[in-house]
Amino acid sequence: MNTEPQPRTKIQSGCDMIYLAACALHNEVPSSERIRAMDFPEVYRISKAHTMQAITWMAIELWLAENRNDTDVIAADLREKWAEAKAKAIRKNILFEAEREKLFAFMDGQNIWYMPLKGVLLQGYYPAYGMRQMVDNDILFDSAHRETICSYFLSNGYTVSEELAEAHDVYQKKPVYNFEMHFFLYRPYRNHDRHEYYKDVKERLIHREGDHPLEYRFTDEDFYIYCTAHAFKHFINGGGVGVRALMDVYVYLASMEDRLNWQYIEEECEKLGMTEYQHYARKISKIIFGELRHTIGTSADPLTEKEHSILSYYITSGAHGTRDQYIIQEIRAMTGTDSEITRKNKVKYLLRRVFPTREYIARTYPFFDHHPYLIPFLIVYRVFRSMICYPGKLMKEVKLVWQTKN
Repeated sequence: MNTEPQPRTKIQSGCDMIYLAACALHNEVPSSERIRAMDFPEVYRISKAHTMQAITWMAIELWLAENRNDTDVIAADLREKWAEAKAKAIRKNILFEAEREKLFAFMDGQNIWYMPLKGVLLQGYYPAYGMRQMVDNDILFDSAHRETICSYFLSNGYTVSEELAEAHDVYQKKPVYNFEMHFFLYRPYRNHDRHEYYKDVKERLIHREGDHPLEYRFTDEDFYIYCTAHAFKHFINGGGVGVRALMDVYVYLASMEDRLNWQYIEEECEKLGMTEYQHYARKISKIIFGELRHTIGTSADPLTEKEHSILSYYITSGAHGTRDQYIIQEIRAMTGTDSEITRKNKVKYLLRRVFPTREYIARTYPFFDHHPYLIPFLIVYRVFRSMICYPGKLMKEVKLVWQTKN
């Protein structure tokens, strides 16, 4: 009798990843039957794409602890790599926390209000430290102090991304440090409605009592709405959104659902045009990580055809979407088309990348906005800087744009 596991599709392996994560969340040993059917190299690859290696390995550890004589179901080198990924994820979270404390102390001293966002806070709702891996630190702050914040990071050995965004600056330092410092929550040209909704966000924040006198937070309802809006942004026009976003929904609601004002949430989601998305994300997250978690990826799962399609989109997107999905959405946003992406649209997109709008320049390079006669020099500088410092990135984007299909 052939006992070799049958080949698994990418979606099946994605469901296996979800199942392992759900087991870890519930501190439950995965079933041996399910374990033996998995394509572990593919599950690891997908877990890495979704930044979920730590939580999936935690579930595998539970199984290995009860099946010490069957460790060979996973190759030794893969076990070692997976365990190392978990250890590195936990170490990264520790380093991030220490660096955030230094930054917050500085901002308190400089009288700059701020608010940690998304994963910085969501990780605290997970049942074990390190389950929710961190890629960066998202922090909203008083935009009047953008130069002060920039000076702080540069003086502490960070580099600032050349491509300064309309809503945030990115600061990085080896070995793992990564901060996205937001002066807006949404870019004006790309997410106009959501930008307008959150434009005066400080007015809806509440002061957090604690060690940091200038730290603010959303209300519990507004935090859920913002996290949903962020995922929705990526879902519809940011290249896709990964399974971790659904896991965040499940974990947050597991602690907070009964305390939230759902009438207010529904009203605000309607304003943001994401009522349907919120309903599906909430329902699917409860199914795949909740009581019916054992059925996901099997013939018994209760998802409808549309819910299967949505979940497949999450699985194939990776943690932050795919670059080709992102390019498609950017072309459509910049050219104002929802139909076929033509050669003309692609050329228009590339020209816009070289010659940014005045609004983009005003948000990203205010000095040049105040001295418009210098804008031609800015354009030349950006082009040559990209060619010299980021030639691989530049050519890759051009190639992706040209190869992009609908």
